[in-house]
Amino acid sequence: MRSILGTFRTLLTLLLFVFVLSACGGGGSGGQSVTIESAEDISLAIAPDNLDLALNQSATVKAIATLVTHGATADVSGKANWSSENISIASITRSGNTVTVVPQSQGSTTITAELDGISATATVTIGNPLIKIVTDPPSASINDGSLAEITATGTFNDGSIRDITEDVTWISSTETVATVDRGIVSALEPGDVTISAVAGPVSGNTQVTIAAAPDAPGRMEIGITPNAILEDEAVGASVSATVFANDEDNGILSSTNVLFAEQTGSVTFTQDEITIDNDNPRAETEAKSTLVGKYIISAVVPDTTARAQGTLNVVSSFSEVVIIDSFTAEILTKEETLSDIEAGSKFTAVILNTSNRSFNLLRAELVNGQNVLDTADLSGTTLGEGDSTKVDAVLDDSIQDEGVRLVFHLSDPVTTRQFTVDKQFTSP
Repeated sequence: MRSILGTFRTLLTLLLFVFVLSACGGGGSGGQSVTIESAEDISLAIAPDNLDLALNQSATVKAIATLVTHGATADVSGKANWSSENISIASITRSGNTVTVVPQSQGSTTITAELDGISATATVTIGNPLIKIVTDPPSASINDGSLAEITATGTFNDGSIRDITEDVTWISSTETVATVDRGIVSALEPGDVTISAVAGPVSGNTQVTIAAAPDAPGRMEIGITPNAILEDEAVGASVSATVFANDEDNGILSSTNVLFAEQTGSVTFTQDEITIDNDNPRAETEAKSTLVGKYIISAVVPDTTARAQGTLNVVSSFSEVVIIDSFTAEILTKEETLSDIEAGSKFTAVILNTSNRSFNLLRAELVNGQNVLDTADLSGTTLGEGDSTKVDAVLDDSIQDEGVRLVFHLSDPVTTRQFTVDKQFTSP
């Protein structure tokens, strides 16, 4: 798996840049490189994983690699090897990082993206040729900072008609005036723009006129502190949404409502609807949950572009957000007994806080089997947001390898909960 691990280490500069920056500036022991220890740390997926295309309708797909430990993702479409199970139904072309599925005949087939032994598949179904696209409404007038929804209906050569809003490519003629995503138009500034639904050579258009609306919400910023909480609901997370006006001189409309939500219903809020105005543009609530999981918290001012999302981790133990990022060793062994680890062997571990809450480091222990070989007192050390700390341990005596691991003991100052994070050393 050397090739994919090397590829992903290169991508980590982008994927985990926030961790490195935080570690460098957060008062820890300095920035540490995030490493991948095995191919199992990486998953691969094709997006979308199910394509329903007309015979004359091509579509782009992506190969998305995910670093499981951190949840960071990267588009590796240009690095993956692509294939179609049946090229007489659908073929694949690639230009740089853009991968296109090209229908050849009606039917169904499977496409595969593979990167050095790790693969992902998607289903492609090719139907009747598309002959017409109608967008609804054909024209629209909206205010700056608001949203409009456009749908696309396709007519096929067998006379069938169906909604193809999710299947077409949406294009804005002037993206500085308005953008469009799956038929949802976001008005950015006054002007006229053409929104097109495109599938191969067939297209449908909606003309959109955007008028100035200075007294309206523009954009929003969301904050979740802390972004990791325990499932027992003892202490929740503070969720804040700050709304910024389109025109700072005029401000937002009075009595503007901010709505908080979580799609699965697993998170509860002390208030899920809060009224704001220009004097107080910040809405705050508390989020709690009794179910372990990673949840997307949304805040929105209805019918406007003021919306934002953040992630809340609900955990059974804080060891789920504090990890030993790397555990390496310089091993000295006897030639006649390779399982002996000689005195002077050095073990190095880096512990990383992936959340935005702070923890107190208590101590680190180098353990062999059931025996504690060495203890480092870390009391008084804080592992802040994104911080990492490195610990070195050198053996004073030779040992028989019974499973050498490093154990960090920590506590959470808010809940006073103590927890441990450990990792066993595996010889390369």
